[in-house]
Amino acid sequence: MLAIYGAGGYALQMLDTVETLLANGRQACFVSDNGPDELCGVPVLRPAAVPEGASYCIAIAGSDTRKRIASGLPRFSTLVSPTAIISDHATIGEGSIIAHNTIIEAKARIGRHFHANIYSYVAHECTIGDFVTFAPRVNCNGNVTIGDGVYIGTGAMIKQGVTIGEGAVIGMGAVVTKDVPAGETWVGNPAKAR
Repeated sequence: MLAIYGAGGYALQMLDTVETLLANGRQACFVSDNGPDELCGVPVLRPAAVPEGASYCIAIAGSDTRKRIASGLPRFSTLVSPTAIISDHATIGEGSIIAHNTIIEAKARIGRHFHANIYSYVAHECTIGDFVTFAPRVNCNGNVTIGDGVYIGTGAMIKQGVTIGEGAVIGMGAVVTKDVPAGETWVGNPAKAR
């Protein structure tokens, strides 16, 4: 069984993918500590009710929350929308969630528990760390390096060859043309430290 931890907005964005799994005979559910009992007809189980042997992915945007939840779970699977296009020459770490119409190109190396929201793009030879979140429509050009725990807002564009340090936040619609130090928040066009 695939257990998707979370029953909020990102879980809803992956609902069609989960329904496709169910239609193809896979067992799947959402998991929430205090959510509804179902999400558009798909069961939402409490953590203690998830069958032993289940494999997890975490549909929660905050990387610190994802990391905390992941530390208590036994095994992980990656959930990929059937509309995503992923090169056979890319690698994606366990527990990642790849939403509708995402493109990941050749020689991209992506860490564990990555979230690529709808219409995101990862070009050739990018290196993306663990627990990174791409909001919808992030464009990450070639040879970009992104550290662990980075959050990149909706519609942001990352110039080829840029490095974004661990724990940085890139604002919605930002155009990143220079390296971003770890832990900083950058916004605007061109993006600058806030």
